[in-house]
Amino acid sequence: MMVPRSTMEKDLKSQEKALTDDINSLGKKVGYPVLTAEFIEPVTAPQVKYLEKQFNDAQSQLRDIVRVSVTLYQMFPL
Repeated sequence: MMVPRSTMEKDLKSQEKALTDDINSLGKKVGYPVLTAEFIEPVTAPQVKYLEKQFNDAQSQLRDIVRVSVTLYQMFPL
């Protein structure tokens, strides 16, 4: 079954928002603040920035994988 691109993108954005909300709520349940480079000692700040960049890159790659998977599924439905 083919799904219009606009519908697929809307669904992906809502799924991404739901996942982001879930991650944020889990962080609140744990009770720890999200650590960013601004809240860390100056000696470890570059390490934290590096890890933040790695995390953001990985998240971006996962988004790309999901988009490609959905596109392939639309092209070759099971």
